[in-house]
Amino acid sequence: MRSAEALAALLIARIDAISQAAGHIESDEITKVDGLKSRIIEDPLISVDISAEDTFEVEGNPQDICISILRDYYFGWKRVQQQWQSTVRLAEDQNHVAWTVVSSYYCAYFCALEILRIHGRFPLSLAEDSAGAMFGRATGVKKSEFLQKKHTNFIGYLAPDFSKITYKASGIRPHQFAWQEFSNSIFSKFPNRISDWDELHKFQNICSGRRGWQTPSEIRNRWNYRDSLYFSSLGISSAQPFLKLLANPGSSSKWIRQVAKANSEADCISSLAAITQFLFGAVHESYTDSLASIVNF
Repeated sequence: MRSAEALAALLIARIDAISQAAGHIESDEITKVDGLKSRIIEDPLISVDISAEDTFEVEGNPQDICISILRDYYFGWKRVQQQWQSTVRLAEDQNHVAWTVVSSYYCAYFCALEILRIHGRFPLSLAEDSAGAMFGRATGVKKSEFLQKKHTNFIGYLAPDFSKITYKASGIRPHQFAWQEFSNSIFSKFPNRISDWDELHKFQNICSGRRGWQTPSEIRNRWNYRDSLYFSSLGISSAQPFLKLLANPGSSSKWIRQVAKANSEADCISSLAAITQFLFGAVHESYTDSLASIVNF
């Protein structure tokens, strides 16, 4: 799928930039079970400064931050890979279409989170004990006002020099954030020579739920929560195009270019299969062609 290859190229360039900023990396540093979130909460060498009632900033050694990002991407890839394998097994069975739709959704969602991570967008949710550990050692003139708000969900934005992450409190739900942020921040990064590809515009419209398309979250919610009839023959009757697209990236690429909008339930779940192929293909290639060389060194 050419769109997946184009997205993979963006990811590989970004992973390479992060790897360069991280300096020399031993493979066991990437596979160590210690991600960015735990470093921010526990590492006294990472400072936490509360700059506004809804904002805090963390600063640390850029090398350490970059290694933590790559480490999170490595484990994120493991989660994506396992979710894809589960989706494929369900699709091959063809008797559990609704669960296949849900599994496909989560594969796409996890991919979106990893792509956002590599591009410096970090959703952060804190339990009460984690928030207490982090903000108890924080500094800043707005600390008292910030703590009174009892924020638990944040969106982090990485500075260009990798030394600082600015977190802003967010009321947006995690799934809504993933698709909204992906639509707003990722598609603008494609080079001009490919930014006008029809399928990229359609994938962006799917992420944002515009121009006759539904967001992946809307489709997942309907099949998983709102209507149990999709677990019956109704789901099976809508499934064949969806299952075919999951089995063949080339078919997904052709389908998304030919269909103007989602006109039926079959089109809705087919769009989910297509965007799953798009995102998984990109994450798979970026890991195989870039990060795997560090992990397997």
